[in-house]
Amino acid sequence: MRQLPSAKQNPRKRRASALLQTRKTVASYPEYLEAALRHAEIERMENGKYFASIPQFDGLWAIGKTRDEAKKDLRSALDGWIDVQIKHGGDSVPIVDGVDLRTVPKAH
Repeated sequence: MRQLPSAKQNPRKRRASALLQTRKTVASYPEYLEAALRHAEIERMENGKYFASIPQFDGLWAIGKTRDEAKKDLRSALDGWIDVQIKHGGDSVPIVDGVDLRTVPKAH
């Protein structure tokens, strides 16, 4: 059986390999929200309430009496934050875990 050249030996395969590494993943809106929320940072404030935010999402935050309430409110705030950003061109919507919400899949 003939052995195919590896990506190191074949420049064409090297280019294809590089494209695969840089290609962004297309996901549904709920999947994007979940990916963003996995990066949520929640900390207890001095007053006993919880402050939640997601790095890279400038101006997005929520406060709740419990961690769960803060995260729930953060999800709601994230939805509104994305809506506002999209209406203003979408340039501020970050790529999260390789998922780019600004990329619209092409119909086949």
